[in-house]
Amino acid sequence: MTSFKRSGHTGRGRTRLSLGARAACGALGMLGVLGVLASCGAAQPVPPPTAHGGGPPALTEPSPASAAVSAATEAPKPARPGAIEALQALERDVAAAEQRWDWPGAFARFDDPKGADPDEVAIQRTRATVAFEAFVDDTLAAIVTKGSAQAVLGDRRAAFLASVDPARMPSDVGVAIYARERKLRGALLVFDRLEGGALLETPATYWSYGAAATRSATDPELAGKPLRRNSAFLVVARGKLEGVAYLAIGTATDGALERLESISALVVASSARPYETAAYLPPDLQPGDHVLASFAPWPTQLVLHEVLAIKNDTLSIRPLVGGAARSARREELRADFLPAGVAVLVPVATTFKRGLLETRLDDEQAVVTLEGARQTVPIASLRVEARSMPPAPTP
Repeated sequence: MTSFKRSGHTGRGRTRLSLGARAACGALGMLGVLGVLASCGAAQPVPPPTAHGGGPPALTEPSPASAAVSAATEAPKPARPGAIEALQALERDVAAAEQRWDWPGAFARFDDPKGADPDEVAIQRTRATVAFEAFVDDTLAAIVTKGSAQAVLGDRRAAFLASVDPARMPSDVGVAIYARERKLRGALLVFDRLEGGALLETPATYWSYGAAATRSATDPELAGKPLRRNSAFLVVARGKLEGVAYLAIGTATDGALERLESISALVVASSARPYETAAYLPPDLQPGDHVLASFAPWPTQLVLHEVLAIKNDTLSIRPLVGGAARSARREELRADFLPAGVAVLVPVATTFKRGLLETRLDDEQAVVTLEGARQTVPIASLRVEARSMPPAPTP
């Protein structure tokens, strides 16, 4: 038997084990560690199987207990009582709402699943969101193709307008509506609000003959931002409002929906002229109007100038790109007119390169073709050779 003897009193009431006792305790501790390792699967000699197939199970085969736990974990959760029936009822209600174009009602149904499984409800809601976006795109395309909102919407016009109202739809679906808002507004303006509304097959440049009255594209009942006198703009559509003919001002030249999306205002057609008639100076030229004039020290190149003052047939003008004001006779000037296809000089870095004017978008920008590529550039930066301009017609 291992004996313990008390060592001298240390003053703290502790005792020391003898060397033999400590060795014995160390041996017992090691045996305990080995036992723990063995219980945790440490390598041990495996007894051979008996004649009856005894011995430990193979390492690749789960034990009965672990197999039961695994099966319980992987097994699908049983559906709650009535969940399948609730999901089927939800699908029927949503399909019926979609069929009658009641998209606000369809999405409201997802907020009250009535016991349907939440995961399944989420899947169905995602499907409905995709279907709604396709519905809006297809309806827009049909309106443009037929050239009439009434022909497509019929007696479902109110349902369609409610469905594309972001205030009536969930916020995440409203994002899809906002992404199409300008196309929707343009299509309904041209093909619903305007009498005989139609897109121009080829957008045309017009200019405001004197002061031009405009209306808002968002609400045609409201006055729009006034146009600068004798300013150029691109017309993409036309139609009548309360018997008055209007032109729709836009910026896009490609794609029907893109042109509808670009509409920014309506201008009274009688206050505008086709752009070609602007080759001569308007008789009521006033300070603030733009004209084409030669640009020193290149007298054969024309650039846009602003009229500062007029005294009889002499005008004080200044280049829009900057520079000193100078005097010019009326017969030296041309109206703010750069026809499509005219050769222009386009500023590139510290030099100018030759290009072709493709389209004038508005009073400030134009699309030019430069080295085979289309670019949008400021009108004021362009120069044009006087000899490449068409002869100025008489008023």
